[in-house]
Amino acid sequence: MKIILADPPAPSWNTYMRSFPNLGLLYLAAHLRRNISGVKILYLDANHSVEQHLKIVAEERPSIYGLSFASPLYAVVKPLLRSVRQLVPRTLIVCGGPHPTADPQGCLNDSPIDICCIGEGEETFTELVKTFLSGGNLTIVGGIAYRGPRGEVVFSTRRPVIHDLDSIPLPAWDLVDLRRFRGLRQAKSGPSTAITASRGCAFNCTFCSNPIWKNATPWVRRRSPEKIAEEVELLYRRGIREIYIRSDLMNDKLDWAIAVFDALRDLDHPDLYFQCNLHLSRITSDFAKSMRRAGCWLCNVGLESGSQRVLNGIKKKTKLVEVETRLQTLKDQGIKVYAFMMMYQLWESNNGLEIETTREVFRSIRLVLSLWFKRLLMQMSWAYATPYPGSDLYRICKKYGLLPRNFDESLVSSDIMTIPIPGLSRFEIMAARLAGLLTQLLLNMSNRERYQRHALVPNMEHAIVKLRQLLIDFGKPFVGGKLVPQISRIKAPQIVGGATDLYRARRYLDGHEGVSELVQIETKTV
Repeated sequence: MKIILADPPAPSWNTYMRSFPNLGLLYLAAHLRRNISGVKILYLDANHSVEQHLKIVAEERPSIYGLSFASPLYAVVKPLLRSVRQLVPRTLIVCGGPHPTADPQGCLNDSPIDICCIGEGEETFTELVKTFLSGGNLTIVGGIAYRGPRGEVVFSTRRPVIHDLDSIPLPAWDLVDLRRFRGLRQAKSGPSTAITASRGCAFNCTFCSNPIWKNATPWVRRRSPEKIAEEVELLYRRGIREIYIRSDLMNDKLDWAIAVFDALRDLDHPDLYFQCNLHLSRITSDFAKSMRRAGCWLCNVGLESGSQRVLNGIKKKTKLVEVETRLQTLKDQGIKVYAFMMMYQLWESNNGLEIETTREVFRSIRLVLSLWFKRLLMQMSWAYATPYPGSDLYRICKKYGLLPRNFDESLVSSDIMTIPIPGLSRFEIMAARLAGLLTQLLLNMSNRERYQRHALVPNMEHAIVKLRQLLIDFGKPFVGGKLVPQISRIKAPQIVGGATDLYRARRYLDGHEGVSELVQIETKTV
């Protein structure tokens, strides 16, 4: 029996997919191997072209084709799946990952997918394969969605999460040729790759879509420091010299995080370096020291905004008055900081829609420049707030009618505006975007450390591509063109007595382009 586990071919704009293998699929393969013998597993990574991908599928003719993908790739995935179905009509097509978990009904209705795995895939997919091999009834497998006899979407019983992550075997790294991947764009050493130390996040930011890990409780589970060190040692022996610990947050539980870095230090590899993600509120001196001793030199911190009103609204649980102190703690240990920044956030407050103003967006830019000037910040990302399915932001945008009709095609990247911002002209939004990209370029050009110079060209190329796309978008025609009054709140739909007052932002689409206008509609009910 042959099984293909695949990533969609990465679009040219998606450099992240080309950087690392899909850890979820490698865990899936390892779990299958442990529990089922005699199965040939082939991993198709994102660096294959569409033609190469389909050629391998046609040659291998697998019994099961498994595809994992996130929401921005759904527009790419649909024609890919149709081609796979034509090539291997009898193959069972199973999809999992963030998007099938967040929207299994849409996936099953819009594509030739046979089964969606919801949430973690190791136990679900293994049981699915066992049932398939025995000729059993696949619909009794827990944790899936499928089409019923009348074409309706049916959900099987919910599957609990795996509490003990150490019970899952290490990823099947032998399936991967690490030379096919770009690795980290900025690294002290190389080659580089990524691992995960935990699953889930204790926070609940409105913009974050984490449908797999929040599909059941507990929201956060952690691997033991010993198991993490075991995987790192395996990768070191395979030649890896820098590792990005890709867990959502490394410091949500400080005693565990310190123990992890102590275990990595005890491996005694002075030529091995690490990067990770941190929450600002839980950066301490002891933790920073443990990071430095282990060789962790760079961390990503989600600052997101320079406005406390915005941070409170998006449930970030970050205080601006603490930013400099926390970042200084990292600087004292020689740890560099990469800031995640977003623009034009939306959230609900007092049953109304709140919108980040352009003035608040420019406060974010001023915050970044201030931190950079004090050498507390090395680099930044600059993206639009994007309503990924599964996030609270998606729910809010759907409630207020802010999702475009062709949402699946519009949701490509956080570098492209997906939703209209009521009351803002296109010129105003693009001016803010341009200011942030120029700030990003400034930070890229200011890297003077020798180990950062090799990253200067790719970092600048990355920023220039974004600038070029911005200029292309700005030159495209759009409906309207006049400025409309900026607002910071829209009332939610309310039913009072017999009358419904509905204030809703509508986007009038012209292909992928549009302009937001504020429309007030009043209807009477009898």
